[in-house]
Amino acid sequence: MTMKPKRTVGMSTMKSDQQTPINSYEAEDGKTHINIKNTGKTTLGRTLALETKHIFRHPVFGEFKSLEAYWFYIKSGCQNTEVRNVSGGAGRHLVTEDNSPVTVTNFQNIIADGIYYWLSQFHRDDLSEVLHNTLPLDMYYIHYGKSGAATVHRPQFHRWYLPRLKTTIKLIGNGEACPIVNYGDLPRLAK
Repeated sequence: MTMKPKRTVGMSTMKSDQQTPINSYEAEDGKTHINIKNTGKTTLGRTLALETKHIFRHPVFGEFKSLEAYWFYIKSGCQNTEVRNVSGGAGRHLVTEDNSPVTVTNFQNIIADGIYYWLSQFHRDDLSEVLHNTLPLDMYYIHYGKSGAATVHRPQFHRWYLPRLKTTIKLIGNGEACPIVNYGDLPRLAK
């Protein structure tokens, strides 16, 4: 019997990273890198997690309870307004197989645009910690199997998300404006 890979709608399936020594990541979070998942060991990592509740206002799409909420709202083609108020990982449960995400042109840049407004509205102490961090950012969770064996899992989108997050942090740190983004046919918030 073959097992189908786990499918998470809206965000890419998590992949096992067998090349990463588990202990170096679990024990070294906050020393050699920052894990930006809500299971991370550092306050900074949990602050930067997509799922963390941090209400922000996007000038085109309105208010969101978390960056995760923005992500899933955009992924729904701006149709699923329920996701605006999610945090803590609840967004993926609102975007189901029956309400599949649409293909959004320029999705990665629209998410980067959201990251800019999300970060720029952080409390000044949190933003200062983000701007002054010198450790590399990573995004993963540790999965322990029934046998107790552990594997590192990273979302597939981390390959494009982390570079955009780092670029956005530099933009804000340099006092630069958010780059203009083409939102395509996505419906705008009525003004």
